[in-house]
Amino acid sequence: MPVDNRTFITRIGLFYAAYYALGNLSPILKKVSIPNICKSGFLSGCVSDMRVSSVGTSQLTTHWNPSSSSGRLTVNIGHVTVKGKWRFKISWIFRDSGRFRLTFHNIHFSLSGYIRNSNKLVISGCSCRVGSAKLKLTGGGSWLYNRFTGRVERSITRQANTKFCKNSCNKLKWKSFKI
Repeated sequence: MPVDNRTFITRIGLFYAAYYALGNLSPILKKVSIPNICKSGFLSGCVSDMRVSSVGTSQLTTHWNPSSSSGRLTVNIGHVTVKGKWRFKISWIFRDSGRFRLTFHNIHFSLSGYIRNSNKLVISGCSCRVGSAKLKLTGGGSWLYNRFTGRVERSITRQANTKFCKNSCNKLKWKSFKI
């Protein structure tokens, strides 16, 4: 598959480029933070200081168009684990706080890009979707709160689909990876 006068991309070379880009995906995702999610009122709470702590990849597929030296890399991530702090308050009566571990499941990234100057893979497009989230609280009265995390998990999944995916794609878009 000719890319320019000097370079040919083989199927093995394409997979190497994809795995190289995938190796760089985890550190980039670990730098992405999710904004604090707070609810105020008589019953208020907040999850804050969220940072990605681990990324587990489950599937990688590539599609290449040799005539335009462009292609698409699809990554299905099995899970992303986020750690942070939580706090909870019922008016002036009761306060509690602790830490949490949030695991996102079935994350789908689709990256499109092209080869530039025969040795750079440039990411030119990105889309992302988060399937679901599972929240585990520790500290304080978490033994009780863990029974009622479903509503919070749904809210966090919605926020992740809008904020986390948008921030991740903005960090990846137009990045160059030397191959």
